[in-house]
Amino acid sequence: MEHMSVTEQQADSVRTVVDDIEIITRHAFAIFDRLRNLLSNSYIKESLGLSLTSQGNGPFAELSTPFGPIRMDLVPFVDGQGVQGRYVIEKQARSPLGEVIWRKVWSLRLDKEGRVFQGGEVSKSIPSRQRAFGEDNDIASLALSILYVAGTDLS
Repeated sequence: MEHMSVTEQQADSVRTVVDDIEIITRHAFAIFDRLRNLLSNSYIKESLGLSLTSQGNGPFAELSTPFGPIRMDLVPFVDGQGVQGRYVIEKQARSPLGEVIWRKVWSLRLDKEGRVFQGGEVSKSIPSRQRAFGEDNDIASLALSILYVAGTDLS
């Protein structure tokens, strides 16, 4: 594998990496909190079969779904747009030998501005923090998307 040289602009994009990752982590905690609040609703648990099973405060999350367990965790990375975070969503599966394995089924991308992009989306985003009181339609839509990808066939 041939390695390309790193440009000055690329090197500059990681000058504040520690602060950038801290900011992105705060955004991931905000998404986790919104998801936890939604999934604490008994109607959501009963109608969707979706519940938070992890005991921590985020951003790592384990969820129970009718399709089996999934987990989410934040992975910082850098690309042409600078330092960002990817909330990787993995589904529990079995290897051909019967061992428990985790397979990536989807991801959310978080930027330093607090925008959350679903999958490979680059234009439509939701804010990491809820902007108004009342129904949190953005996070409900996100929860339904997570439930959908949890049910996708891994074969």
